[in-house]
Amino acid sequence: MTCEKKQFLRPSPPPASGRTISRLADAGKRNNIVAHQSLIQLHDIYSHREVWQALSPKARGELTQMRSLGFDGDYPDNADFERIESAIGRESAECRTALQNIAVIKDIINTQEALWSMMAEAYPYPDLMLLLQDTTAAMHHLPDENGGRIVTFGSARTATGSDVFDAARWINETIVTGSLREDGTSEQVITGAGPGIMKAANLGAMQGRWNIMKILKNQLAEAPDEGSVHAAIFKARTQMHSIGVRIALPFEASWNEHLQLCLTIKNFAPRKGGLVSAAMGRSVSHNGDEHTKSPNHPAVFVHKGGFGTDDEAYEAALLIQCGKSPNMPILAVGKEVSDKFHASIEKMEQWNAISPDDWGIITECKDEVDAVEKYHSLHGIEMSEFTKAQVTNRRPVANNNNGDETNGYRE
Repeated sequence: MTCEKKQFLRPSPPPASGRTISRLADAGKRNNIVAHQSLIQLHDIYSHREVWQALSPKARGELTQMRSLGFDGDYPDNADFERIESAIGRESAECRTALQNIAVIKDIINTQEALWSMMAEAYPYPDLMLLLQDTTAAMHHLPDENGGRIVTFGSARTATGSDVFDAARWINETIVTGSLREDGTSEQVITGAGPGIMKAANLGAMQGRWNIMKILKNQLAEAPDEGSVHAAIFKARTQMHSIGVRIALPFEASWNEHLQLCLTIKNFAPRKGGLVSAAMGRSVSHNGDEHTKSPNHPAVFVHKGGFGTDDEAYEAALLIQCGKSPNMPILAVGKEVSDKFHASIEKMEQWNAISPDDWGIITECKDEVDAVEKYHSLHGIEMSEFTKAQVTNRRPVANNNNGDETNGYRE
């Protein structure tokens, strides 16, 4: 069991190589959008159970390695494709299907390379090109067509193991595990990929993933011949539970070690837009159309933080206020965070800068237990038995930590 857990809690990836940096630095060629799209396409290949089972152990290893290249912003090139094609072979129809899919991916990459090269020649402004690439990658690839995700905002300076850190970890573990559906899918977590609160949320997501696998394996032990359980286990294994959107900052020089996929963004605005869009999913409307429904129950959890945290939280609130986003919960976690937003919104109302209805956009929560309970009540969903047990066990801890004014920050 211990060995299996390690495959979910991966070690920290090595820093980006000079080869990676030089390749990403060329705005007219490969870039984040190509990297992310190709990785998702590869993920789709082995998400098909028949294909994955038909592949040799070597081919599975090669596919997994190619997908993991996303950790340092790298992407498959021709040499990578030649290696994977050689490993897959042509022994079965499933393998040949996988090779056909890879050929399509290669065409996508070559087409996008040519497109970006043409744009770079037509608009010789490197900063503008990088901004355009980041915006396209973040706004197009991060939103999930099945609905929104759980997004966590908070300080990168929060100390690992502090009460504030553990509260964020607990929230995400509880929601990911408790949202397990019959088909093996569950809520997904996305953060800014850095340390502090972001690390806590991603850790909670991966612990939730581990809990889900234990639950499904227990179900399999009780009904070993049940095909739906086998399918659910495969679905759970291939789902991305923990995602990050990284930017290089003094306190976020590297991404945390609890990510399944990390997208590197070089500019602040696209990164923030991508995170907020990830919470909204593809249901976001920019032209007044009705928002589509999804099986997911997205939310934004806001913890203690600085300028960046407030900026992200108010961006999400603004989109809801203006009708550009579905009315998803934005939950301020903890008395201090809630009091801060309450005072700010109260002042806005005194200035006649908002309407009385805007009070409901940000929900004040006294602690992490209150946040999870309000998350469920705002979405109108019943808590699972796992979540109920988590809430019962956590309440004394939350009560003891409530009102701690200083714990959780590095000097």
